[in-house]
Amino acid sequence: WDPGCWTARLLLRARGGGGLRDLQVRDRRTGAVETLAVDAMILAVRRLPNVPLFFQAGAAMHWRAGGGAYYPVLSPTGATRVPGLYGAGSAAGYDAPVPSRALGDRIVEALRLDLDGREPPRWEAPVPGRVSEDGRNPLLPYYHEYLLVRPRGKALLCPCEDVVVEELDEAVHEGFRGMEEIKRVTGTGTGLCQGRYCLPEALLILSLFQGVPPPELGFITQRPPAWPTSVGGLAAPSPGPPTAGPEAGGDP
Repeated sequence: WDPGCWTARLLLRARGGGGLRDLQVRDRRTGAVETLAVDAMILAVRRLPNVPLFFQAGAAMHWRAGGGAYYPVLSPTGATRVPGLYGAGSAAGYDAPVPSRALGDRIVEALRLDLDGREPPRWEAPVPGRVSEDGRNPLLPYYHEYLLVRPRGKALLCPCEDVVVEELDEAVHEGFRGMEEIKRVTGTGTGLCQGRYCLPEALLILSLFQGVPPPELGFITQRPPAWPTSVGGLAAPSPGPPTAGPEAGGDP
């Protein structure tokens, strides 16, 4: 079973009582169904950009099909449309180390010259190697095939809130449209991770249910804090300045 099984085989079912016993997979070329005896499964489908801070800062965002997610609109320098906010690395759509480093070097050079009061260089073309903006994400045909087969059992979509794929389908049949409405109805993306894990997948699946491209579905409203914070943490009193020790003439 090769590591690229999600492209070669369709995962139909995971079975077991107190623990995982076996997986049912379907060969996407021949349609043959096979049962594999396993005792563990690692879910590592793809890299997802961590972009809530870009959304919250008001940066312009756009869907890039190659990454199957939203990314910030960037100038060749790596600048977003929010002054002083730059993007680099996988959050900007550069997964490979060489182009990520190249864009980072541009950002550092631009900031260094700006701090010196000098005009930063104007690169005409962006750093090559960013995930493609056009085309179709390779997971779309995979999910399309899964929805056609519709294996028995629940297909978990949002682990934080225990939302399954069937709930998205029901919401669409009830007339709800777009990611924001679906979030409010099903709870998708409202858990601890605030949709970092599930929303890109939900957009792909929802686009199949509604028959429209993912960017036409919008996105959920991103609100601070970027990291989940307890009410107790926000309400806790400030620790105040440190107390002076004996060496400073204070109480021990």
